Amino acid sequence: MPRFPIDRSYEAADRRPHARTPRSGTLRRRSTKPDAPTLSSAKLLGPRDRRVVLPALLWAALALAIPAAANAQSAANTEAAAAEEEPIRDVRFRGLLLDRFAQGTRPVRFHSQEDGPQTLRLSSTFLSQPTRYVGPDPLVFQGEEADAIVGTCRLPTGLDEAILLFSPGGTNEAGETRFRVRAYPDTFARAPLGTYRFFNFTDQRLAIDLQGTRALIEPNDNQVIRPDTDEPVDVIFQLATGKDGDWQRVMQRNWFYRPDLRKLVLIYAEGDNRERIRYKVVNDTRKPESTTP
Repeated sequence: MPRFPIDRSYEAADRRPHARTPRSGTLRRRSTKPDAPTLSSAKLLGPRDRRVVLPALLWAALALAIPAAANAQSAANTEAAAAEEEPIRDVRFRGLLLDRFAQGTRPVRFHSQEDGPQTLRLSSTFLSQPTRYVGPDPLVFQGEEADAIVGTCRLPTGLDEAILLFSPGGTNEAGETRFRVRAYPDTFARAPLGTYRFFNFTDQRLAIDLQGTRALIEPNDNQVIRPDTDEPVDVIFQLATGKDGDWQRVMQRNWFYRPDLRKLVLIYAEGDNRERIRYKVVNDTRKPESTTP
C-alpha cells in the first residue's frame, strides 16, 4: 500500500498568533499609548511614576489656590483701607493762644478743601474771627514761612463749632514754635451769655467759688458757672487747690460781672514744680446771632 506524505501545515497555522475578535464583532487594535494618570490611578503607580505624577498634581492644585488667596487678601486690604479712611469734617472754629508772654499775633496756616489755604492769626488777649475748616481729621497747622507742621488737633465726634486753644511747647525741625491744640465745644447752649467758662490746665483739682456758686474742676477739664444775678455787679471769685482732700485757698479777686458777655477763665501753673497758679480772663464778645454760618 503506497505511503502518501502527511500534510501538517494546518498544525503550524494553528500555532501562529491571531487576533481575538471582540464581542461586538469588530476588530480592535490594542493601543500602545498609556492612559492619562488620575488621582485614583496614582495609587496604582510604581515609585518611579509617582515621583513624576504627584508633583504635577500638587502644582496644579497650587495654581488654583494661589489666585483665590490673592483675591481674598486684596478684598481684605480694600476693606481695611476703607475702615482707616477718615471722614470729612465741616467745623467752624475760633483760636486763642495760651501764652501770656506773646506779643501781637502769631500766624499759623491750614488748608480747607472748600476755601483752600487759610491763615489763622492767634492772640493771647482775644479770640480770632470764626474760620471754617472742611477736611479730614485731624486738622493740621503749619508755620507761616515753612511747610513744617506746628500742631495738629483731633476734632471730637459731633463737634461743628469749636474753640481751639493753642499751648506752646518746643520747636519743630524748622525752628518754629510747636503747639498743643485742644478743641472745646463753642455753643451758646453750653455757655450762654452772662457765664464764666473755667478751664483747668493744671495737674490738680480746682474748687471755684463765684459769688456763692461753687464747682469742682478736674485737670484738663472745664466748667461753666453763672453768678446768681442778672445785674451788672461786682462778684467775688475764690480759687482753691486740693490733693487727697486737703484744700487750700490760693486766690481771691473781685470781678465786675456783665450779663451780656461770656468770659473764658484760663487757669494754669508756672514754676519749676508748677507750684504757682495763674489765671487769665478773656472776654468773648461774640453774640448768639453770629453763630449762624
